[in-house]
Amino acid sequence: MKAYCCRQDIDMCSTIVFAETASKARYIVMRSELIGEDLEFKDIHVRRVPELDKYYRGQTEMDWYNAEDRLAMVRDAGFRCDEDSFDPDECNGCSAKEYCAAYEEYLEDQKYWDEYDRCYECRGLGDDYIVNDNGELEPWCDHCGFNPNITGDDDNEQTD
Repeated sequence: MKAYCCRQDIDMCSTIVFAETASKARYIVMRSELIGEDLEFKDIHVRRVPELDKYYRGQTEMDWYNAEDRLAMVRDAGFRCDEDSFDPDECNGCSAKEYCAAYEEYLEDQKYWDEYDRCYECRGLGDDYIVNDNGELEPWCDHCGFNPNITGDDDNEQTD
């Protein structure tokens, strides 16, 4: 059996099915409603994923909720959590966390905010950094009115 990634564009759902041909994979998905209801043959896009052939164990579909299947789907086929359902708290127990592009993007966002955000007020206002004369990012905190190190004295207050 060969592995096929089947998806539909309406709800952006995908799954991996095992079948002898692409048209049989499309038929399996259409009949079982794995990625949506009332789909027509033309609405299902199929592409071959030979990297996942070795995970065939007699089933017609890989199970996202099975830790081994999820790991293979993420690592070998590039699957990831949907943006709308991504929850970083759930990543801690996920078998595929170290291969997941969504989790990697989340970590990069956290690194960015940790590096440049100094206080809640600035983050909320979107004024957490400025671009200096050299075109580099510079923390806004030295100029921020919420900075407790700025006393408000005319001698000590810094301005742009």
